[in-house]
Amino acid sequence: RRMSEFEYLTRRVSGHVRDLVLTELEKRVIVLMDRLLEDADVASSDVDRVAASLVDEGSAARFEQYVFERDTLARATEHCEETMAEYLSHRPHLTGVTVEQLARLSGFSNDTINGLVAYLLVADRMTRTGEKYDLVGRAVSLKGPIKEAHQSIMQSLNAQPYAPPSLSALAAGGRHHKEAIKYIIDSGAGYKCGSEFLFLSKVWNEIVEFIKTHLNGAGTLTVGDLKERFGFTRKFAIPILEETDRLKLTRRDGDIRVKGDWFDKQESAV
Repeated sequence: RRMSEFEYLTRRVSGHVRDLVLTELEKRVIVLMDRLLEDADVASSDVDRVAASLVDEGSAARFEQYVFERDTLARATEHCEETMAEYLSHRPHLTGVTVEQLARLSGFSNDTINGLVAYLLVADRMTRTGEKYDLVGRAVSLKGPIKEAHQSIMQSLNAQPYAPPSLSALAAGGRHHKEAIKYIIDSGAGYKCGSEFLFLSKVWNEIVEFIKTHLNGAGTLTVGDLKERFGFTRKFAIPILEETDRLKLTRRDGDIRVKGDWFDKQESAV
């Protein structure tokens, strides 16, 4: 019943390197050049020579460090885009999918998906935000129960920006609240501080800016400094400093904090 998937094998009987390369590209879609026929008993110089010949005649093409057969790649990229569109049409609040999710959805291996994603990004058919990939032009939107959960959570965060409810309390509303929390984090509207709290991003950035300014001036930072500036209790101050330690913005030295290894790097604030 699956013979159609293995028809390419009949073209390998000749043993010619050209046939081996073409059928390998049909099977694996898009391949790193240095991994093409890596397990075959063929000299790499012969593989490179044949691949270059196929590219010259237009039977194959190169993209960065990858090589592919044009029609096979076209079918694969179309399948990826259709798969993503279908999945995200039922989840309009998501800001995209990860490479691992796309591999599961499409049925391609992780190696193949990595190549396809790299190609689609350069071709401006896909965008990347953090670890998420999305289709160009797709609008993210909130609907129904997730939209209601989002509004409720944002109201809570805005009502108590420096003393937000715990993540567990925000997620207690169930699946829709968890999806809304994920959207808030993925969209950049909120910052997850450790495993305990979700701050509005503008509030988190304000906290980070204070820490950097204070350390630049005084050289050290205490829990009391945070409490005095923002009115935090230890319930919030300790997780905040543990998070800035994790980001290497700060480093604990006994009861105080000093500048961390990444203090001067911009990314330490996000």
